Amino acid sequence: RHPREPRETDDDMMIAVFGANGPTGRILTRQALAEGHQVTAFTRRPSAFPQLPGSLRVLGGDVTDPDAVAAAVDGQDAVVSTLGAPFGRRPVTVYSIGVDHITRAMDLSGVSRFVCVSSTTLSPHPDQEGGHRHNRPVHLPVEVAHQPEYDGLQVGPGHGHQQGHERP
Repeated sequence: RHPREPRETDDDMMIAVFGANGPTGRILTRQALAEGHQVTAFTRRPSAFPQLPGSLRVLGGDVTDPDAVAAAVDGQDAVVSTLGAPFGRRPVTVYSIGVDHITRAMDLSGVSRFVCVSSTTLSPHPDQEGGHRHNRPVHLPVEVAHQPEYDGLQVGPGHGHQQGHERP
């Protein structure tokens, strides 16, 4: 793995975006490219990803494959997860497996900046076994919030909620 030297400014970062082909991932990728960053868009369907102006690398893969995730993370300055899953009756594991593989790859590559845009399914719910949608549990490895190697990590529910944990 190839850890990057810390930069003096954040003007042109190398950013890996997981879930880049979803609505949030596309918006984030466009914004990062418009600001002059180099973006690696990680998606299961690279042929469906739009051609965008700027320094863009589209990388096909699945977050359940730790080697594919490691290849995307290697050499980056920061990693963003906008992973999503369609609502359905099956248990959702893409968040927990994906974030686990992403943070392990970050550890191996020496990347300390991580942003995870999650879902309101993490919101508190009266049923201890259920999230916000369909009363289905969603498990994220929130223990990463307590690891000192991640800069400014914030974990909490999505839009409209006031709770979370933040490290300076």
